[in-house]
Amino acid sequence: MTVTSQPSRQSGETLVRVEDLHKHYPVRSLRVFGAQESAIRAVNGVSFEIRRGETLGLVGESGCGKSTTGRTLLRLEEPTAGHVWFEGVDLADLDGERMRMIRKRMQVVFQDSADSLNPRMSTGRAIAEPLHIYEMGTDAEIKAKVAELMELVGLNPAWAKRFPHEFSGGQRQRINIARALAIDPDFIVLDEPISALDVSIQAQVVNLLADLQTRLGLTYLFIAHDLAMVRHISDRIAVMYLGRIVETADANAIFEEPLHPYTQALISAVPLADPKRERTRIPIVLEGEVPSPGNMPPGCVFHPRCPQAVDRCRTEIPEYREFTPGRFVACHLVDEDGSHIIDRTGL
Repeated sequence: MTVTSQPSRQSGETLVRVEDLHKHYPVRSLRVFGAQESAIRAVNGVSFEIRRGETLGLVGESGCGKSTTGRTLLRLEEPTAGHVWFEGVDLADLDGERMRMIRKRMQVVFQDSADSLNPRMSTGRAIAEPLHIYEMGTDAEIKAKVAELMELVGLNPAWAKRFPHEFSGGQRQRINIARALAIDPDFIVLDEPISALDVSIQAQVVNLLADLQTRLGLTYLFIAHDLAMVRHISDRIAVMYLGRIVETADANAIFEEPLHPYTQALISAVPLADPKRERTRIPIVLEGEVPSPGNMPPGCVFHPRCPQAVDRCRTEIPEYREFTPGRFVACHLVDEDGSHIIDRTGL
């Protein structure tokens, strides 16, 4: 039952592979001559891989489908179409006990630390609950494991009898992290785990997650909209817009040379540490609102707001292609060699 440090397991081996994942929510609209079915396309053909031991950051504006992607990947919501492989096993083929056992190795930490905890359940019981569900030890062993997990995430084991309302937001999120670690998972979806926390606490939680990853060999999908924090913890970053991934690359490459115009706009909004560069930089301001996922625009989903859109963008969906090893972009304005025709002097 002892939590032991493990060497990093990042070796290039794919742990999670998502292929053409869709999650649509049917909407019934009433018409004079009867009802017509339509759909909210929250996730609309998403593909990516996560290697063992790495962190993939998933970023984008609110409502773009990031959290739905994470929940559908774990089958907390059933996908409309597509595949998710975990260590080569297609989760769509699993049901009942087989899915229950593989879910033990795939955990999640949600955004709202308070709503994630039962207010009537003590901290110790909350952390111990998954251990009891999977029958992982005697009562004495589980009690010892709970104390060990609390120490691991920076909490005093003597607080095990306290209730959620007695903790701060950052401490409650540490409880949620301890609970996710209780059954020794390999993969954790971190669904905006710091966005509800004070800025002074956010860095502490991110540093804790990075330390745990190193010690336990964990693999993360880190969902967030804070690009600076995502860069700090992520090995690679996938940029999502209106249900689709528009660019995926190494974290440094995304920041140093963003190729997709939406990625460029996001990066231009991140403050620079250099005051001189910050004063002279011209941010890219996107006009208009994000289209409704229930009424997708034709062609490239970003073209209504893209300052560089051409006629082809308005009619033809761009292919999500790998231009250089590990670098994927869905944009008609990226040349075959991965160079870009858009002027980036404003970044």
